[in-house]
Amino acid sequence: MDLDRLDLFEDYYLLDPDEDLLNNVYFEDYQWGISHQIGQCISGCFSSVRYTIGKLLLATFLQRLITIINVPTWAKHLLCVFLGLIILPDWIQRNDVRMAIIFGLPLLLLFLLQTPLPAKGEITICACILSIVCIQYFLPAHDFLAIRGILMIFAMKVSALAFDRGSSCETKDILPILAYMFGPATSVFGPFHTFDDYVKSLNHRTVKEEVLSVLHSMVLVAVAFCFLSYSSCIGILLPDGSILTDYVTAQSFRTSHYFVCMLSEGLVLLSGIKLSTCSPISVEVPRSLVEVVVAWNIPMHRFLHTYVYSNFISFGNALSILVSFAVSSLLHGFNFQISAVLLSLGFACYFENSFRNRLSRRFSMCVRARPCRNCNHKRKSGQWQTLFINVLFFAVSVYQLIYLGAPFDGEGAEIGYEMSHTIATWRRHRFFGHGITAGIAVLSFCI
Repeated sequence: MDLDRLDLFEDYYLLDPDEDLLNNVYFEDYQWGISHQIGQCISGCFSSVRYTIGKLLLATFLQRLITIINVPTWAKHLLCVFLGLIILPDWIQRNDVRMAIIFGLPLLLLFLLQTPLPAKGEITICACILSIVCIQYFLPAHDFLAIRGILMIFAMKVSALAFDRGSSCETKDILPILAYMFGPATSVFGPFHTFDDYVKSLNHRTVKEEVLSVLHSMVLVAVAFCFLSYSSCIGILLPDGSILTDYVTAQSFRTSHYFVCMLSEGLVLLSGIKLSTCSPISVEVPRSLVEVVVAWNIPMHRFLHTYVYSNFISFGNALSILVSFAVSSLLHGFNFQISAVLLSLGFACYFENSFRNRLSRRFSMCVRARPCRNCNHKRKSGQWQTLFINVLFFAVSVYQLIYLGAPFDGEGAEIGYEMSHTIATWRRHRFFGHGITAGIAVLSFCI
């Protein structure tokens, strides 16, 4: 009897009294499982960064609090340096040699600022890049990636000082310059800002302005955590083998960047500096790749345009764009994937911009890479020919974002992406993104 009962329960699916009810139960269990995973993922995101980000917010708030108190300016600078030095060990492993490298780099380059040299700004940028590449060579890949962002910010700040201050830097300026470089608000995540921006942040504001600034910064931090949760957890909703895999992979990479940008914008606003760091809408719904480059990292674009592009424009537009993208890639260290993506993006932007400008002039259409401020074209943006071309380039830009972002899939991110990984990913797409760039380049010469 027991065996018969066992056989009966083993074959229960043959009875199937209510298959729809059973399927509903399974579906609800699946939905509950997905919801539970997402909840766990979001909780993990918060718990993994709450201490370090919380400490960073507290240090930045203290910096701002001291700024609005009536104390000597030198004390404000000194406190800013002190808070920055307290924050940095949370993001850098406690290794005496590594700490000496990190803190010695800007101090050694500061020495150049007091030395009258021709082309001091260009020399300082080259020295910064050389220092970053040397540090990358001597440190393990994992350790270098952990401090790469900090090195980039220091390098950009020192280079900007060399261009802006020239030989006018004096010994009395050392303390405010150190406060500018080591300020807790921007030393870890950025964004880049000039020395004058820091000096202006010391000015007193009304109580209403201070309160609104704090509230606005908290909203930006909240938005940043939304981007972090989306970036980390969106993969849970994606079935294995989905055709959207590459799109979601690229978007996950982009939203992790938005997290850093929004967080850094909130921190720098809390410190008293109002900057726009990125425009996610302009990146996700782009008119052109040129718009993507500008909106991706606005302070970085400002740095490159002011200190690199403008100084090479006399050699031609093409060379100045190429040098700007080369400097941008080398500030990340020597990495094939980043260099290949940035240079590919640079060529794509140049040829798209060239083609659309020629198309606009030839047919008097509002189809330039950037919207016209005062449009004098015969065919305005609302006409069907113009709409068709702009929508076509929108589709091309979205695909290029997928194509160029697909290699950033998280595999090998902790030690740096290998060249073979990048090539294999693009080979899977049959190098179609590069083919589109080549096609646009040919068309730009034909018109």
